[in-house]
Amino acid sequence: MFRNNSIQTLGEAIENFLQTMKIQKKMQEIAILKSWENVVGKKLNSYTKNLSIQNGILYISTDSSLVRNELMLNKEIIIKLLNEKVNAKILFDIIVR
Repeated sequence: MFRNNSIQTLGEAIENFLQTMKIQKKMQEIAILKSWENVVGKKLNSYTKNLSIQNGILYISTDSSLVRNELMLNKEIIIKLLNEKVNAKILFDIIVR
């Protein structure tokens, strides 16, 4: 049996495992959803619900037109900050309903 003699850190081994199992992107999406309140703040977070990510788009529901406008005006900044949380370009757009 062939043995690979390269040495990896535990972090590298975990990252390789996640990539091999094709779950790294899903883990990053979960991390983005968990970071939502930290990025937008408690006040805006309290008016948002049903956050989900599909095909690089973050879907958000809100009943407040003011919150909808605030999120859309700051969409690019929010996308940038959320992507920075996972060090990857996962989100490309936000749709507020």
